[in-house]
Amino acid sequence: MTTDAAIRTNYIFVDYENVQEVDLDLIAGKAVKVFLVVGQRRKTLPSLLARQIHRYHDQVEWIESEGASPNALDLVLAYHVGLQAKVDPNGYYHILARDKDYDPLIEHMRGSGIRASRNEEFARIPALVVKGRLSLAERVEWVVERFQKSKATLPKRRRSLLTTINALFQKELTDVEVEEIVTALVARKLIDVTPEGAVAYQL
Repeated sequence: MTTDAAIRTNYIFVDYENVQEVDLDLIAGKAVKVFLVVGQRRKTLPSLLARQIHRYHDQVEWIESEGASPNALDLVLAYHVGLQAKVDPNGYYHILARDKDYDPLIEHMRGSGIRASRNEEFARIPALVVKGRLSLAERVEWVVERFQKSKATLPKRRRSLLTTINALFQKELTDVEVEEIVTALVARKLIDVTPEGAVAYQL
């Protein structure tokens, strides 16, 4: 898969014992590879997921944890994340799990310059969301979620705010639609924009 900055590959590592709601149709046509990490006792999969794995076989890899200890799968998943990050340090790494024990790994990767995040819903992983189809309220929610995760680097000027929002939506929105998001953020008192263009946040 292509790994230039223009088309960055997203690697999704699914703790399948923790989260089973996976719709692989969302990866169709995208620079995404999914690693399904399962416990050794899991012998069957939902028929729909099995068909999807077959359909997207070049984008999906099956990894089976062989240990029986409570943390065996977590350690296997972390090991394979590290292996892939070594191969493609420019990729974006997503761990799909509700288990917050993965968060120190995420922070360590970020500290090493690797893009990484933990997600609890497959369909909410940024690389999989068709952002242009979201309603205005959903777009505002999306922006707020992203901004809450990166408070230290939020844009301080209105012009850079517009540019940042445009980038969050992968330039799928028109200038008017981006302006609507800013207007909605102000109306909800989530941001304040001075006449001079300075931006303050109340997230």
